[in-house]
Amino acid sequence: MSAPLDKSNPVSIRSSNVSAASALGDAYYNGSGVPQDYSTAAIWYSLAASHDDLVSEYHLAVMYSAGLGVQRNNSKAFYWFNKAAHSGNVAAELAIAEAYANGEGVGQDQKKASYWYKKAADSGNVTAQTKIALRYADGIGIKKNQHIAKQYFHEAASKGDPVAELNLGNFFQKGVAVHENAAQAVFWWMQSAKQGNSEAQNALA
Repeated sequence: MSAPLDKSNPVSIRSSNVSAASALGDAYYNGSGVPQDYSTAAIWYSLAASHDDLVSEYHLAVMYSAGLGVQRNNSKAFYWFNKAAHSGNVAAELAIAEAYANGEGVGQDQKKASYWYKKAADSGNVTAQTKIALRYADGIGIKKNQHIAKQYFHEAASKGDPVAELNLGNFFQKGVAVHENAAQAVFWWMQSAKQGNSEAQNALA
């Protein structure tokens, strides 16, 4: 039987209490059963994350990124996003792709950004699918390939991403990696425009 977790003394955590510490982090973060307290949530997440708890690593990274309960620190956010990403957390994969793309908390590196966007995209993340499609289309951090770009745009557009819908419409309108098809262009622009995308709305005007 694991030792009981002393809620009044976070530093008393043992490896067997990691799940409980993560759960307490959730409780304080969401105000579930206890008053919402981001600072206390960060303490519990930090303790669980230090024992390689994947969910806590991600939540702690989000808190450092947003400055919730801790002083905002992009370097620490990247550290924890990176740990979570290397353990297979798809949201963290997207986060470090963004960090490399924008040079936040780490040196800007477009090749690494594309690597992580693709990894998250291949795990089904729709935002990453659109991002890597744009990179294949323009050759940013990865070899330009309009056919692969079209595949990712189509996958993301099929899930309702308005930017992917816009770009897929553009591909059909220009005949890029597909046969030129005005009807398909209008169809995808309409899907994007319905979600408020101004470029798609202008394309239909």
